[in-house]
Amino acid sequence: MARVRHCWLCLALVSTGCSADAVPESEPTFRTPGAFLAARIAPSEYTLSRTIGELPPIAGQQLLVVTQYTPVLHSLAAARELAQDSTIPIRYQALVVPLSEFSNGRWEVVWFRSLTEDEKDAL
Repeated sequence: MARVRHCWLCLALVSTGCSADAVPESEPTFRTPGAFLAARIAPSEYTLSRTIGELPPIAGQQLLVVTQYTPVLHSLAAARELAQDSTIPIRYQALVVPLSEFSNGRWEVVWFRSLTEDEKDAL
């Protein structure tokens, strides 16, 4: 009898799996806190920003808070590479950008890293 209970317990543990495995991880979007965004400002010129969070709508306008970094980059690959650096020079710590700005096709998510507590405090 004890052996049967033990088998059922083992079967129950194996069949439940890890909850992290059960839900596929979604791709970060412009709205995802921690997403690094490259914006094309001219042919072959990009700026790099990072989403910090959203503000409550003002006059019906959805607003994101981003950190904008100083370097101007010459490709999306360079933006993706720089986003992986933890010491990027900052131009603006907290810049408010209307969410509608991200629908113009100039922006692309190039990397994601969870925000630290200090970065969350910028909001």
